[in-house]
Amino acid sequence: LDGEVSVCGLAEDSLQGDAAYRKLYPMIDRGMPTIHIGDCPDLGPVLMALAAAKNGAVFCGTRRLRIKESDRLATVAALLQALGCSAEELPDALIVHGNAQLSGGTVDGANDHRIVMALSVILSKTGGDMPLGIIAWLIGGAIMLVCLLTFSFMGQKYERVNGLVDYAE
Repeated sequence: LDGEVSVCGLAEDSLQGDAAYRKLYPMIDRGMPTIHIGDCPDLGPVLMALAAAKNGAVFCGTRRLRIKESDRLATVAALLQALGCSAEELPDALIVHGNAQLSGGTVDGANDHRIVMALSVILSKTGGDMPLGIIAWLIGGAIMLVCLLTFSFMGQKYERVNGLVDYAE
């Protein structure tokens, strides 16, 4: 959360909803923005976790989060609250109060890989020292196995250079 990461392979003109991160991540660093995520709902959980660790944000256009692998809006609100962050769930919005002193706890991964990804953002903020139990991520078994293998492969192909993660030729 405090370092720099270079993301390669995502075209500037990509129609992929996740490409919105280029615009949305910096907004969270600059205060408590209002962010409409109706066109990129899959980024919601990670952005919300980032907002909890940073300056907070108001997320609107969140209705589609309720019809994903889990009710991501309710799940993220509950996990942030369980870990010590003030979050207010509304029918089509989530208010995340930032600079949270995140603490340990047991949260439900809701069989949803995007929720587990959001939890990894929180763990990166706490340095992995937070005792965090993730319940019910059976579906994550297959997904996480692929992710772990991918990250293991990436770990062999990437190295830290001058504070940036660059591809090791």
